Amino acid sequence: MPGTVKATEQSIQCVNTMRSIIDDGLQSSVTNLNQQGQLLSDPNVFEGRHASEFRASWPQMSTTLNAMITHLGELRQRLELINQDIMTAGGNS
Repeated sequence: MPGTVKATEQSIQCVNTMRSIIDDGLQSSVTNLNQQGQLLSDPNVFEGRHASEFRASWPQMSTTLNAMITHLGELRQRLELINQDIMTAGGNS
């Protein structure tokens, strides 16, 4: 039925767990991973056959990590909306 929101205890737990995972460092860990990869892609920091292979693949990996950071931020915003729906449905009792 359109406009109906079902909110169970499990839905509240899921939203809280997902928010906690993001807030407790997942997003910052991915940012840090990207920063470290950027440093490692510098030939003054790391050189050799494996370094060249890493540098060749790094732009795509970095793009993927940046997209993940963006998507985690969007997910965090959506979780806020989901939480509001749950509270509206009476999940705050």
